[in-house]
Parts: sequence; C-alpha cells; structure tokens
Amino acid sequence: MSESLQPPFVIVEGDDVTLFGTLAELLGWVEAVDVRDHAYDCFDGSGRRVLLAAASDRARVTVDGVRSADNQLRDRLVAIADRNPDAYGIVPERAGLGDVLRGWWDRSHAGVPFPRDIG
Repeated sequence: MSESLQPPFVIVEGDDVTLFGTLAELLGWVEAVDVRDHAYDCFDGSGRRVLLAAASDRARVTVDGVRSADNQLRDRLVAIADRNPDAYGIVPERAGLGDVLRGWWDRSHAGVPFPRDIG
C-alpha cells in the first residue's frame, strides 16, 4: 500500500504544518499516543488522507489505509498560510496542490530539494 503514496508527506495539527520527504521519516516522528488520540491529519503529496494506526500508546505507528480527500489538503494549507503572517507569500494565488506543497517545503526545508525533484 505504501508504494502508491506520493511524497512529500504532510502532518497538519491545528495550524501547525510539518512536511516529511519520506513515509519512514513521518512514521518515525509521529507518536502512537497522538495517533490514537487523532491529534494529526496526515496526507500524502497527491492530497490523499493517510490513515495512521497504533495498537497501543507505545506501539509502532503504521499506515492503515488511504482515502480520497478532494482538495482538503490544498485548501487547509492555503487557509493556514493566510492566517499566518510568517507564511505570507509562500502560496501563489490560484496555485495547485503541487505549488502549495513546494511553497511549504521551501519554507521549512531551505536548501533541501523538493522530494519529487529527487531521483
């Protein structure tokens, strides 16, 4: 299942946005207790919702499925950028999801190539 997921991987927790270049990085960062408490919304680079699971508060976090999320990720990232003065200008007007993700990536990963540009 994880082979069909596209980077970057995005965690949204309220107005906090964290991007990861690989699924392994994301799974190593999230905490089982937070996954079980539904503290995060997780998406892949194509905008699909990635469902995370953990059998217990100390268990390893795994991918439990993927669901279509229409434009939810793009719309949320644009809205968060609009509310955050530090994020001004990272999202071009009428940008598609790829450009929105690239803007957030460049803001948080200065000098690191965008995951889709690698390889």
